[in-house]
Amino acid sequence: PKLLRKPDFQRETRDWDIEQIVNFLHSIINRHFIPAIILWQNASALTFVIDGAHRLSALMAWINDDYGDGIISSQFYNNSISNEQKVTAQKTRKRIEKEIGSYKQYMDAILAPSKYEEEFCKKAKSIMSFSFDIQWIEGDVSVAEKSFFNINQKAVPINATELAILESRTKSNCLAT
Repeated sequence: PKLLRKPDFQRETRDWDIEQIVNFLHSIINRHFIPAIILWQNASALTFVIDGAHRLSALMAWINDDYGDGIISSQFYNNSISNEQKVTAQKTRKRIEKEIGSYKQYMDAILAPSKYEEEFCKKAKSIMSFSFDIQWIEGDVSVAEKSFFNINQKAVPINATELAILESRTKSNCLAT
């Protein structure tokens, strides 16, 4: 049985583009902040991902080298994967291999460090201690659903002017202001 499920009010886990996946994996490797995964358990003790499904999916895709065209995907789609999905998966894989490296390479660096640069081995070791923070929602399905909508619809994006100021905050004209 699946350990984690998605509730019916959760969106599909395919909204991240290649850039978002690469940035997320960089965050794991470089030990940047990653928001907690938010889970809820129903009365039957089934665990549902309320927030963080894209993060979990991206990590699992990297670990399994399956960006929509691998063994897991083939089994899920009864060996009927569209050409578009295959092309996107290959683009994703190539970009990750170029910028980050495969998960398999990181695991190999732990087993055979002499084959890799010291910095790569250091990052490989740090992956071994990576974990997500987990937050639990307490309550019934209506609380879980309300939490999902609060998390995903009530964020306040930084507007263009604020972003420009924040990104330039250490430049002379901003410091003078």
